[in-house]
Amino acid sequence: MFFHHDHTHTSNISGQLQPGKSPELYAAVVGTIVQDSEKPITGRSGDHLQFYLDIGNGLRYQVDVNTQSVDGSAVDVYIADQDLGNSAANTTDPFGPPAYGVFPNAQLSYQAMGLSDANFAPVTYFRLDGQLKAALSTSTFVTVYGLTFEDGDNVRGVHETHFNEGKTNQDGAVVVYWTDSSTGNPKRTWFFFKFNNQHIG
Repeated sequence: MFFHHDHTHTSNISGQLQPGKSPELYAAVVGTIVQDSEKPITGRSGDHLQFYLDIGNGLRYQVDVNTQSVDGSAVDVYIADQDLGNSAANTTDPFGPPAYGVFPNAQLSYQAMGLSDANFAPVTYFRLDGQLKAALSTSTFVTVYGLTFEDGDNVRGVHETHFNEGKTNQDGAVVVYWTDSSTGNPKRTWFFFKFNNQHIG
């Protein structure tokens, strides 16, 4: 049988069918924040924050960030700033030429980066909302690590933006790139997330 010629479906095959989902791919999604797109959403095993990234060519990615654990407790968060060095050599573009898009060759491991449970503390929904919104509002661009997906009607997104136990080098994070106005130096702020019942290493 040639399956690409199989276009007649009139027999009962319901016993052969099982629930499916759109393919998911671990990747880094890089783009510019769509201002004023950050909003709370509910109903996906707890609360989330949602915002959108414009990755160019008319494509936009929806980003979902967990703000509480499944049991309703606060999600554990570690927010860290990283100085990327002196930008005096390139004051017009301290981050180098933009490279926006989806990068499936990405890797990120909390354990390999030297993070431990001690770095994390529970953060309330409202505090996380405020800190993430403030960081996004000053960003030059944003990188999100997680599982990408496509759901009909051109809805593209990235979720699982947290520590992912059992997945080698596939932890999630939100990384905000910005320029320090007092020094002109490029910096990035890491938002690392994990549920309070998860343990690194």
